[in-house]
Amino acid sequence: MNHQAVAAQGPPLLEVANLATHFRVGTRAVPAVRNVTFEIRRGEMVGLVGESGCGKSVTALSILRLLPDAPACVVEGSVRLDGADILQMTRQELLDIRGRRIAMVFQDPFSSLNPTMTLGAQIMEAIRIHTGASHREARQRAISLLRSVRIPDPEQCLRRYPHEVSGGQRQRVMIAMAFACQPDLILADEPTTALDVTVQAQVLALMTELRRETGTAILLITHDLGVVAETCDRVLVMYAGSVVEEAPVDELFRNPRHPYTRGLLASLPSLRGSRIRRLPSIPGQPPILTDQPSGCAFAERCSEVMPECRHAEPGRAVFADGTAVRCHLYRREGQGSSSDTG
Repeated sequence: MNHQAVAAQGPPLLEVANLATHFRVGTRAVPAVRNVTFEIRRGEMVGLVGESGCGKSVTALSILRLLPDAPACVVEGSVRLDGADILQMTRQELLDIRGRRIAMVFQDPFSSLNPTMTLGAQIMEAIRIHTGASHREARQRAISLLRSVRIPDPEQCLRRYPHEVSGGQRQRVMIAMAFACQPDLILADEPTTALDVTVQAQVLALMTELRRETGTAILLITHDLGVVAETCDRVLVMYAGSVVEEAPVDELFRNPRHPYTRGLLASLPSLRGSRIRRLPSIPGQPPILTDQPSGCAFAERCSEVMPECRHAEPGRAVFADGTAVRCHLYRREGQGSSSDTG
């Protein structure tokens, strides 16, 4: 593991506490995110991992309040940026922090970029709105940004439309836009999913380099634990809308505590040894959002299930090494320095 942690100093930049987001389906409120709690400090890269549909993207969109008011609704919790609750901000206050203090790199750059505007116009728009720069200053800043993300001939790229560049270049443009106003935090939602392995490595290296140069914190949403191992300082593991484990990256790979995390890590291929073996898998399927169990959401798939798992949702146990786990195993054994029932 070539992981190189960035020391995070001072109070948390972002504090998410007991966040819950529901979607209205007919007359029912379906929980997509439940009791999500975590912090991000300045300069950190935090990985958010889990199976498709576990709530990773909804969590990020809830932080910036980008979900449509109907059918989505944040029903509980707080999201504090330097102490100010984003969930209580006015529309004008939101417009001021989006792009300037918190930026987002979306999963599909082709659908996220405006097909009717040149790439240069889209980068310059954010710069001019948030910094008050002139057209000339914004253009020079855009060229510098494209050069920093290794776009060849950035002056020519400014005049192109999204469909005129490759997928890898579109993603680099999205990263350039995210860093345009040197935000405090970037939410990167599967930024390398549609890219081939070589371009993926280049994009991740680029984001890591820009983070170290600017001090910007990054929440990296991904399903790739290999990417997390190489780039992140801490990891959040989501399952069925909840963060079931949070740990420093080295600690998570060395000593995973939640049975779901152990299952994810056991399913990773290894180059050690010459014997070919079938990779283990976690049996069963995640629960359907419209039919959530009353107890632990992982109980039906867990090899260590106990009677209380089926009727009581586990609290959050916090350990001295910075790990936090939602699992009845640790409450029964009395492990962890503190716990809650939220």
